[in-house]
Amino acid sequence: MSNTLTAEHKKNQLTELAKHNIVQADIIPEINTSGSGNGVVLSSNVNESHYAPSGWVMATSIKDLKDKLGVKDDEIDAGTKSDHHINYPPEPSSTLLKLHKDSPDGCSFERNLHENYKQDAHHLANATLAYVMGHSQKVKKYEDAINKVSFPKPMTIPVFAAENVTVSPGNPLILKSEDNKPIVVNFGTVTVEQGGEIQIIGGSTQWTSQVFTQK
Repeated sequence: MSNTLTAEHKKNQLTELAKHNIVQADIIPEINTSGSGNGVVLSSNVNESHYAPSGWVMATSIKDLKDKLGVKDDEIDAGTKSDHHINYPPEPSSTLLKLHKDSPDGCSFERNLHENYKQDAHHLANATLAYVMGHSQKVKKYEDAINKVSFPKPMTIPVFAAENVTVSPGNPLILKSEDNKPIVVNFGTVTVEQGGEIQIIGGSTQWTSQVFTQK
């Protein structure tokens, strides 16, 4: 299959990217992992990305992030989207709620969880992903704690847009999110050659592509 986008594909991609104020000139023409050595990385930590983001999305709270990038609760209620794959945590423990109340800031709250209450830290991480990509009402009791950890200030989320992507064997495409920050990737064509691999590491990656081919 040709890796050239049709006019309709290009229009669809640009329409989606326009939501993030990204235009044709911002789109990376070609990403080819061949010859990259250890692969090509696109990361929420832009210092380790092999390409600069095409644009950014700013979110001020977990609800704002869901509204801009996540699955709508109404879509799950209507059955047009499923949340069967979402790992919903149990209700927040009294320990987590007390730590949230007593911690002066998100850094100390998160550090205490990771050092002393690893199960609660794991549940909070699952709740963060579930809020955005699942039904937010099922983890509503975690909302304030999520905001304390992930939104002490507005979050800027990188958007990586490319027209054509080719993934060669032995040189993976690595999509990496760090520190509770998702990434957005919007591709035209994606061609995964035989033996090629796409690795998704970390919390949350929003993926859009017009054409996906695996050889």
